[in-house]
Amino acid sequence: MKYKVLSSEEVQTATGKMYKKAELEGVGQVSVWPDFVGYESVATGAEVEGEILIKGKYKNLVGVGKPTYKATGITEATKVKVQGIKDAQQFKNAGIKMAAASRDATQIIISYPDLLTNPELEIKLKTKWEEWRKWFFDRIDDEPKEFTTPF
Repeated sequence: MKYKVLSSEEVQTATGKMYKKAELEGVGQVSVWPDFVGYESVATGAEVEGEILIKGKYKNLVGVGKPTYKATGITEATKVKVQGIKDAQQFKNAGIKMAAASRDATQIIISYPDLLTNPELEIKLKTKWEEWRKWFFDRIDDEPKEFTTPF
């Protein structure tokens, strides 16, 4: 049914929810909630289509037929969720990649006994370890046949 809006004002409930108090011609005062299909168009002088639903002492203007839900909110949430999963997977893979490169660099470095036994060569040891770690990290995704000599 179509109703003419005689007056309309947006108000807030005690819990913080926004809705519109509207006076409709031939009906009186009703509440219009944001899930109403034409919520934005409920203004003084406008004509709205809907049904009056009475719950106890409250009158609400509701849409005709099945309620419509905004699919855009669900779609947007799904996109954000998918992106979050992708980001988490990338962080996880990067962590695994760094751990593997560090492990392999350590295994290579322990094969240099002169670096391990001489405290004066500590800087050289760290530098060599970092070189090997970077080399492994950069090539961890390569095919085995593409490996080259590191230094």
